[in-house]
Amino acid sequence: MASPASCWRRQIFSIMKHKTFSMLLAGLLFTACTANQDKNKTEAPKDGFREQHPIEVVVHRGANDLAPENTLPSADSALAHGATWIEVDVRTSKDGVMYNLHDETLDRTTDGRGKIGERTSDYIDELDAGSWYDETRFKGLHVPTIETMLEGLKGKANVFFDVKDCNLQELADLVRRTGFADKSFFWFGREEMLREFVQIAPEMKIKVNASDIERIEYWKTICTPSIVEIHADKITPDFLDYCHKNNIKVMVGAQGESLDDYQTAIETGADMINLDKPELFEKLMLQKGIEGE
Repeated sequence: MASPASCWRRQIFSIMKHKTFSMLLAGLLFTACTANQDKNKTEAPKDGFREQHPIEVVVHRGANDLAPENTLPSADSALAHGATWIEVDVRTSKDGVMYNLHDETLDRTTDGRGKIGERTSDYIDELDAGSWYDETRFKGLHVPTIETMLEGLKGKANVFFDVKDCNLQELADLVRRTGFADKSFFWFGREEMLREFVQIAPEMKIKVNASDIERIEYWKTICTPSIVEIHADKITPDFLDYCHKNNIKVMVGAQGESLDDYQTAIETGADMINLDKPELFEKLMLQKGIEGE
């Protein structure tokens, strides 16, 4: 018969083995849970899938289906839906103040009349640029100056300047003063303005429009293009390869209103997309994100 001391030793050893196994099992379970949590944390989708955009979003006149075009509310709405670039249209009053207005005349988007270039800033600053869109929400909104737009977008967005008419030296000085010289690019509808601007501001980025490599080579005799805008159906592998070898980003012009238009733009392999409806593009990105899970 075993002694009492021997029985106690066997019981204590059994208890210790049981506790050791329990502690080991608990440790393994904890490690597995922690690893699983880390894995889930790493694989969680990013906010709004905005960081997964295959191309940079440039918004034409701001989110003009959500707020009055060419205003800070339309710009802010575009940014809220994932845009990183806001287009502003540069036009000048009779007394030399630069405004963000698409049309040559004030008639369509304000309660004013006549060509902006024939009206003084005193007249333009009193106009209502919001009631035409929504009298309840935007009544009393004014035509913003370019300086107002830049101050409102500072630290929030990059700017695409569609330069219609202005003093180019004053525009370049304003862009430098407000800190947008390296956060912007410029397009000119008139070639003579482009030629003048590259002499005034050679460090600033230029966008050109082209439908083939030959046209880009023409623009290269005048400036150093940073961006080329092109229709999606004109983009070929050779065109993309040429642009990228020459440090030129390719931007698809996609002012259509369907998800198919945006999907086609993505599939071209372009670097940027110029569109009107960032909220629709964001919807497409969300759908793609959900389908990819």
